[in-house]
This record gives sequence, C-alpha cells and structure tokens, in this order.
Amino acid sequence: MIRIAHRIFIAFTLTAAIIFTSTLIACGPDSVHKLKVDLDKAALTLNTAAKTNHALYEAHEISLAARQKVATAIYDGNEVLIVALDVAKPLTAATFSAGKAQILSLLETAVTKLNVSVGNPKIDLVIQSVIALINDALILARAFTGAMLRQVLPALREVAANPIWNETRQLAVGGAY
Repeated sequence: MIRIAHRIFIAFTLTAAIIFTSTLIACGPDSVHKLKVDLDKAALTLNTAAKTNHALYEAHEISLAARQKVATAIYDGNEVLIVALDVAKPLTAATFSAGKAQILSLLETAVTKLNVSVGNPKIDLVIQSVIALINDALILARAFTGAMLRQVLPALREVAANPIWNETRQLAVGGAY
C-alpha cells in the first residue's frame, strides 16, 4: 500500500513539473533533451501504471472490468507510442515533414487511447500523468524543424531502444485478459 502511495506521489510530482516546465519551452538544443526526458518518463510512468493497475486489482481496490479497461488503454497507448518511435527512427530531411505530421498524429492518438477513468484516484492519477507527459512531448515535437533532425534522431532512437516499452507491453497484456 505504501508503494502505491509512493508511485502516486511520484506521478503527481512529475505532472506538476510538466505543467510548470511546459510554459518555459523554447525550440533549441534543450528542447531535444526535454523531448527525450519526457518520452523516457512517459515510458516509465506507463510501466508504473501497468504495475499499479495490477496491484490495485490484487488488493481488491478495482474490479476486473476496471483492470481490463486500464490494461487495454495502457497497452493500446504503449503500442501507438512504439509506432511513433518506429516512424521517427528512419526520418531524413526529405521525409521529415510527412514523418513529423504522422508522429504528431500518433502522439495525439496515444493520448486519446489513454484517456480513460475508472473512478479510482490512484490509477486515474497515474494515467493522467502519462497523458501530461505525452502532451508535453507533443508541444516540443511541434516546434522541431528539419534543421534539428541531426539532434532529434539520436535522442528518439535512444528512447526507442529502451526495453521498458516491451516490459510494459507484457505487463499490460497480462492485465487485459
């Protein structure tokens, strides 16, 4: 129970930090780092959401239907984010504009897929934290230009290589059925 409260505190702190820093965003070298950090935090928070979802079900704090609803949202959102990163990896100057539009659309889709509520403040807060992180990444990604491609691609490739995406996929699949 303390671990769940600790995760919620971390998620709340991350959300507050995102809201505060999103007003300070400018397109520059720091923006690439911020994008990488936001996507890494989104991956970690999605993973935390999957674990929290399981823990709440095991503690009988949410129903099986609620667990499945959250697990499906986590899985679907995670998959869309993986696709967005896969689209980003091979970008070139020639494909940047079309790729950027597709990535922005995928990030928006991930937010839509994750926009669920089951009435449990613990899991709802963690999910909202993921959404806040993705929305912050959206703000940053919109500002990028083709000239920044050399700085952006290595950061996105590093995020895509994080094994936590696959771990979250496995955790979510276990809770969806």
